[in-house]
Amino acid sequence: MKKHLGLIGLAASLIVSVANATPCDGIDRSLSEKRKAELAPAIAKEEKIEKVKILETFRSGDWTIIFIENYVSDEPYLFFHGDPMKTKSITAWSGAATIYEEKAMREWTTENVPGIPQNLARCFAWHVTLEGR
Repeated sequence: MKKHLGLIGLAASLIVSVANATPCDGIDRSLSEKRKAELAPAIAKEEKIEKVKILETFRSGDWTIIFIENYVSDEPYLFFHGDPMKTKSITAWSGAATIYEEKAMREWTTENVPGIPQNLARCFAWHVTLEGR
């Protein structure tokens, strides 16, 4: 009987783990304060604005999405292929998306950011539509 209870507990753990999985699992969302301090002036210069605050990043391979406060408009997400210190952003997205627009946001991302890894496009779409809701 104890063996069966152990298997039931293991199965329940696996179900909870799968239920808590998100499309952003495996996406690097870490960013040191030092790196934020390096990126902010470079992005401000590229965007031709006075100052930038780095709010969040999403990285997969050599692709990065950087969410910024630019103090002049809605906070944009900037999409980069390569080092954001050395490359220009491919495009930007800002605004709001509802929980019903995850598929549309994923499609917008893959259409407007050619070559973006699918895992990063899925993470971005999930993040702007469902995360934190």
